[in-house]
Amino acid sequence: MVETDVAYPTDVKLLYDAVRKSVDRSARAYDLVGWRQCASLKSKLTEAFQSVRVAKRYKVHPDRVLSYLDRCSMLLAKCVKTRDAVASLDRKSSWLAALEAAHREAWRHFELVWRRLVDQEKIPHHEKVFSLHAPHTRWMAKGKAGVPVELGVPLAIVESHEGLIPDWEIMWHTVDVDVAVPLAERCKRSYRTHIQISYDRGFWSPENFEALKSLIELPALPKKGKPNKKDCAMSAR
Repeated sequence: MVETDVAYPTDVKLLYDAVRKSVDRSARAYDLVGWRQCASLKSKLTEAFQSVRVAKRYKVHPDRVLSYLDRCSMLLAKCVKTRDAVASLDRKSSWLAALEAAHREAWRHFELVWRRLVDQEKIPHHEKVFSLHAPHTRWMAKGKAGVPVELGVPLAIVESHEGLIPDWEIMWHTVDVDVAVPLAERCKRSYRTHIQISYDRGFWSPENFEALKSLIELPALPKKGKPNKKDCAMSAR
C-alpha cells in the first residue's frame, strides 16, 4: 500500500471541507458583492459541523443533522448565485471552471450525508470518497495487527531472491487479481529465461491460474478458501 497523506475520512467532515472550499473560491471571485460576511458565515458553518461531530460519538440528533445540512445548502445556494454572476461576466474565466468543480464536489458530499444520516441508507463502497485533495485514495481493510485500515493506493511488487525489485505496478483502479498475469508476462519478456513466481492468495482466480500455467512451468498461486477433496488429492501426489 502506498499511503496518502490524508486525515481519517468521515462524510460529515468531507462535506464541511467541500463547502468551505466552495465558499472560499466564491468569495474571491471577481470581488463580487454578497460575501462581505464570509468569515461569519464560515464560523456558523463550523459551529453546526462541531455540533454534529460531537454528537456522533454518542448518537446523532436529527435536529442537529438537519440544521447542519440546512446551513450547507444555504451556502451552496449562495455559491450558485456567484457562479451565475461569474458566468455572465466571462464564460471563459478560469474562475468559472474552478467554481463549478468545487460546487459539484460539495453537492456530491451533501447528497451522501443526506442519504446516510437522513434517509438511513447504507452507501455502497464504490460511491464513497475518502479525500478531497487525493481522490485516488482507497480504503483498504486488510486486518493487519495494529493497522486495521490503510488509506492509499495498492502497490504490487515483484521481488527477486536477491531482494531486488525488477517490476512493480500501482493499482489505481484495479486489484491484485487484475495484475497477476501482466506482471508475469512483463517479467518473462524482460529476462527471457525460465522464471518462477510465487503469489499470495489475493491474486488467485481460475482464469489467472490457467493463464500462468502457459507462461510458467510451476506457478505458485494458492487457491482462496479451504482445499476441497480434489485439491487434497493433487497435493498428495
